[in-house]
Amino acid sequence: MNEFEREMQEYIEKYARDNCAGDIEEAKRHMLVKIVAAEKENKDV
Repeated sequence: MNEFEREMQEYIEKYARDNCAGDIEEAKRHMLVKIVAAEKENKDV
């Protein structure tokens, strides 16, 4: 697992805890939305 993957895993776990999601799949979807949004912003620059 590289540093990026480790950070993503930590983010997923933190999101699940912070939002009492208990649903890792929901946390992954939330994370992917943020990644896509960040990529779109970077392409605009």
